[in-house]
Amino acid sequence: MLRCENCGHSNNEDISFCVQCGSELFHLLDSANSDIGNTSTDVVNPNDVPEKDIICPKCGENNLMGNSFCISCGNIFKDEEDSKGLKEKLRDKSRDELTSYLTDFAKVKAQMGVRGRAEEKVENSWYQRSLGVIDIAEGPIKWISILKRDRSKDSPPKWWVVMGIPFDGDGSAIQKIGIKTVRKKAFPLFGKVVDVIWKGDDGVSGLINILSQDTAIKELSKKIGNLEIKSQSEGFQGWTLTSDRKFAPTSEDWETIQRIANHILSAPRAF
Repeated sequence: MLRCENCGHSNNEDISFCVQCGSELFHLLDSANSDIGNTSTDVVNPNDVPEKDIICPKCGENNLMGNSFCISCGNIFKDEEDSKGLKEKLRDKSRDELTSYLTDFAKVKAQMGVRGRAEEKVENSWYQRSLGVIDIAEGPIKWISILKRDRSKDSPPKWWVVMGIPFDGDGSAIQKIGIKTVRKKAFPLFGKVVDVIWKGDDGVSGLINILSQDTAIKELSKKIGNLEIKSQSEGFQGWTLTSDRKFAPTSEDWETIQRIANHILSAPRAF
């Protein structure tokens, strides 16, 4: 056996790194400090040797269950497992939470999509990162993307909920529009939101007038934050309805959101 000079753990003489601390053992192979017994007296009971069932992802070596380090290359096992667990624990779960709210409270058929989808890039600026897409089975809104701006020294984290409304026809028929809500408060910087209007360029659609007169849409914006509608023609063809914060939709909220999408789809377009 080879006794590690760093931690004192006894290791089999056919390995290169201590399984307890990862220290190199090459120099101990012929050292007088090693606990190499006489071959005639060193007897190993096969029942005392656990099965080798950890495959090192770095070098492919078989390792004993419980090893902290690979016997051949010194790769860390336990820290790697802890790192994966910590990464999952710290992962932003806003997409998971919204999916649960949609299915449990809004009664929407929703499920999280695979990562790397093209929709993750829609409305995604340099200061944002995508948390993934949620697929919606029914209705005019087919997907939802969650964008996040991470916390910085000068600003807290911020999230956006981007809802995709695809257009099945010729993309050239989509006129360029960009409108957003303006929430009027009782006092300029704080206080209760007393009214919501829409401003921007709505082309010939008349959406500003239509949406500004809808009481339910006003109440939705008061509840979940500012809303923005933009036409999209690169990669994704259609429109996006974006909320500038996370929200937990009820069935009534989702019904109103779908009404906005239907207003967009039924609005006049310039051809």
